[in-house]
Amino acid sequence: MKTRLHACFLLLIVAWLNGNGQTPTLWGMTNSGGEYNAGSIFAYDIASNSYQQVFSLFDAQGSYPIGALTMGNNGLLYGLTKEGGTCNAGVLFSYNMQSRVYTVLHSFGCDTDGFYPGASLYLANNGILYGVANNGGAFYGGIIFSYDIATNNYARFYSFNGVEGAVPVGNFITGDGNLLYATASSGGANNAGTIFTFNITTGAVNAIYSFTDSAYESQPSDNMVMVGDSLLYGSVFSGAFQTYGYMFCYNMRTGNYTHVRSFDNPGTGYEGAGPLLKGRDGLIYGVASAGGVFDTLGSRGGLLFSYSTPNDSESVLHYFGNGDDGAFPVSSLMQAGNGLIYGTTHEGGHFSDGVIFSYDLSSGIYSVLYQFSGQPDGQYAWGPMIEVGLSTGIQPTTADSKLQIWPNPTTGQFRVQLPDNTTGCEVEVFNVMGQKVTRQPITVALCNINLTNQPAGMYFVYLNTASGTFTGKVSLVK
Repeated sequence: MKTRLHACFLLLIVAWLNGNGQTPTLWGMTNSGGEYNAGSIFAYDIASNSYQQVFSLFDAQGSYPIGALTMGNNGLLYGLTKEGGTCNAGVLFSYNMQSRVYTVLHSFGCDTDGFYPGASLYLANNGILYGVANNGGAFYGGIIFSYDIATNNYARFYSFNGVEGAVPVGNFITGDGNLLYATASSGGANNAGTIFTFNITTGAVNAIYSFTDSAYESQPSDNMVMVGDSLLYGSVFSGAFQTYGYMFCYNMRTGNYTHVRSFDNPGTGYEGAGPLLKGRDGLIYGVASAGGVFDTLGSRGGLLFSYSTPNDSESVLHYFGNGDDGAFPVSSLMQAGNGLIYGTTHEGGHFSDGVIFSYDLSSGIYSVLYQFSGQPDGQYAWGPMIEVGLSTGIQPTTADSKLQIWPNPTTGQFRVQLPDNTTGCEVEVFNVMGQKVTRQPITVALCNINLTNQPAGMYFVYLNTASGTFTGKVSLVK
């Protein structure tokens, strides 16, 4: 039976758990390992540094998970697998963190449906989940699909025909209005992939840029980030005549595409500039799956880097492959509520099955938190982790007691009192998945924010000023 929790009931559960000592927990998946060697779901408690493998996948339940888990507005986790299911082409599933019940919601590949899901699910502001499958559909170029949490209805939304792209691989990110942005690894004007938009209201898909299959344009990675209100930054694994990756910038307003950085030096990474993360400090963070300075299994183990867009400068933060610290990172990074960067490596560690790691931006300290050990544990983590179990923020203050938010909880509209009457900056609001849902400039000390079109849940308010970053949390109930 598919379990559905009312959003308000969920908030009571979360508040109760926090009141009984629950701390933020990182939830993720491994692509392999587990009891049946078909992947696993795991939870890592940040405060106690404890790891728990909570579910092992197998055949009809789906196998080889792909991407990240996504928190629904009903408190359930949703995810995808690359294989398994009724037709062995992947499944869409839900997982109840309280009851530990795993439910298959849809099996891919059984008719003209798509098969082999290729990225994380995206929860849009209409409360519907959207995702992509690499293959299948009416033209066998992959599809965009939707899943309505409220009605438990799956639908094939769009079939790629090659013109707007094919073999979609990118995670959706929020753009203007009802537009989502992502990448396809093939198709387009030069059959080298595209950046495309998807309108969740009309269903229209449009390629806004076609990669050229030149030395600097091929095989876009699966995650872009937005800087400001118009710049999309992403990465590619390689060019047509070279094996190293690079970073690009696409201006949504002008249509201008710029090759930003090449990872062509073994000391600064090569063969795979991975998915990117925009940090709360304004820097872009990412990993290169090879390169660096330490040899691991006959290849250099990769690196963690930061990139400053205003200065066009890159800094290497950590080299992987030194002893048991993990090697070959391929997953997106995430920044938790404590400010630390968390990620996983695909291999390396004491058992050569990958690790969970953290990186402290303030101290520069890299720490291995857990070492995967294959069966029955898990191995080869592929997707990013998400943070669950944060405080609902019922009190209208942050840790520094300067950012005032009220009413809290809210039914849609609330006010933010800026610290020390600060103006000339921006307020940004993110959901629990780290997706930016709104951004607006601040011209007065008392700012009105409207989340009426967002689903119920918890949201995080960030204010970057010259004197520091101020944060707050607001609970949206409906």
